[in-house]
Amino acid sequence: MRVIHIITGGKGRGGAEGALLRLVKGTSNTVQHIVYTLLDMPDYENDFRKAGVALRSLNIRSPKSFPLNLYRLKKEILSHRPDIIQSWMGHSNLLFGLIGKAWGVPVVWNIRQSRVTKQELGSKNYALMKISANLSKVIPYKIINCSLKSIEMHRKVGFDDKFVYIPNGVNINSLHPESFQSQPKGSFTVGHVGRYDPAKNHTLFISAFKDFNDHHTSARCIMAGTGVSCDNPIFRNNYEDLINSSFTLLGQVENKTKLSKVYKQMDCLVLSSVTEGFPNVLIEAMSFGIPCISTKVGDASEIISDTGWIVPSDDQEALENALEEAYHEYMNSSEKWAARRKKAYDRVIENYSIEKMCERYVNVWNEAINQSNHNRRKK
Repeated sequence: MRVIHIITGGKGRGGAEGALLRLVKGTSNTVQHIVYTLLDMPDYENDFRKAGVALRSLNIRSPKSFPLNLYRLKKEILSHRPDIIQSWMGHSNLLFGLIGKAWGVPVVWNIRQSRVTKQELGSKNYALMKISANLSKVIPYKIINCSLKSIEMHRKVGFDDKFVYIPNGVNINSLHPESFQSQPKGSFTVGHVGRYDPAKNHTLFISAFKDFNDHHTSARCIMAGTGVSCDNPIFRNNYEDLINSSFTLLGQVENKTKLSKVYKQMDCLVLSSVTEGFPNVLIEAMSFGIPCISTKVGDASEIISDTGWIVPSDDQEALENALEEAYHEYMNSSEKWAARRKKAYDRVIENYSIEKMCERYVNVWNEAINQSNHNRRKK
C-alpha cells in the first residue's frame, strides 16, 4: 500500500506531526509512506529521515498560491501512483482533498482541533472550517479524529457523519509488576507537563500546589514545557512570588528520552488546562504507571476513567482536594496506590498503544481503497 500524506508543518513539535511520525514508524513494514508538507518542518526532519522517510516541502505559505501551483502539485503527487491520500488538518484537508477527488484517488481526512467557534479560530480559519464542513459530504471517505469531544463539536457545526475515532497511541513502557509495589519515598512528587500557554492554566496548578505544599512541606513539584522557566520573563513576572524551593522548573525538554526520565521522577501528574482535545500528556504519564489528576476537558475523563481524578475546570479547591486524596493514598496505603498505578498502566496498554493506533489507520485505508475499487467497477 502506498500512502501520500499531506500535512501543514511549520516550526515546533506539534501533535499532528508527532502522530504522523509514530504512524510512519509503526507501519513502515507494510506501508510505503510519502510525506509532503505545506511548510518546512525543521524540528521533525531528522526524526522522519531516521524513520526512512524524506519530508518533501511544497513551500505553500498561503491558500492564494495554491491555484498557481495546482498543475505542478497534481503532476508530482499523482506520479507516485498513490493508493490513498491521507491529509492532516484544515488547509491540507481542503486543498489536497480536491486533488484526490478530481483525479480519483480516495481521500481520508484527519481533523484534530477542538476549537470550532469564530471567536476561537478567527474569521479566515472559521470560513475555511465552514467550507470544509460543506465539502466533507463529498470529498473524504472517512474523517479520522483522535478526540471524542472534537468529533461531537464538529458534527454540531455541520461536518458529515463520517468520523472514525482513532485515539493517539504511545510507546508502552515494559514495566515489571514489582515496579508498581514501590514504597513511598518520604516525599510526594507532582508533575505538570505543558508549554506556557493560557490554555494550560499554569496559574491554577501553581496556586493549588503552593497551598497544598504549605500543608505538606515534603511534597515536590516538577514542571516541564516550553516557556515554563524563570528564563521566560512573562512566566517569571507572573509566578515568582509563588515559586519556592519545592518547585523544579525544567523548561522545554528536548526529546522523548529526556522526557521519559522526567516522568520517572513523578508520583502523580496534573493536567490543569481549560481546553484540550486529546491530551497526550495523560497517556504518556499513565504509560509509566503514573496516576493522573485532570480538569474535565476534552477526552480527559475518557482517558483517565477510574484510574485517577477528574475535577471541574478552573476550580482550585477541587484540585487541592484531589491532590490531598492522592497524597494520603500514596503515603498511607501502598497496596491501593500500587493497584491504581497498575490500573492506569493497563488502561493505556488496552486502549492507547501505538500498535492499536496503527492498526486502526490501516483498516480505514484498506476500507477506503476497497470502496474506491468497488465504485470504479460499478461504473
